[in-house]
Amino acid sequence: MTTRQAGGIALVLIVISVFLLVIFRTIELVQDHGSLAELRELQENAVREAAKSRRQFDALAAGVAELAAQGDSAAKAVVDEMRREGVVLPAPKR
Repeated sequence: MTTRQAGGIALVLIVISVFLLVIFRTIELVQDHGSLAELRELQENAVREAAKSRRQFDALAAGVAELAAQGDSAAKAVVDEMRREGVVLPAPKR
């Protein structure tokens, strides 16, 4: 075997190795993409439920704030406790 043939064989092996590496990484990326898409789909339900719960909480908080503005002492106590806990209540509608 001549030096030229050995160099040619080495070059072919390098090209094949790079090609196989690209194929392997492509397959890996496609699998990762599928996994991420599945995780996102699973999280969408949780996000929708959280948004629904938040809307319900906001409606309840607005009702309690309205009662407190009308002078209900129990509602005032609830509003004060919520403010101490850092909950931001909407201004009561008039």
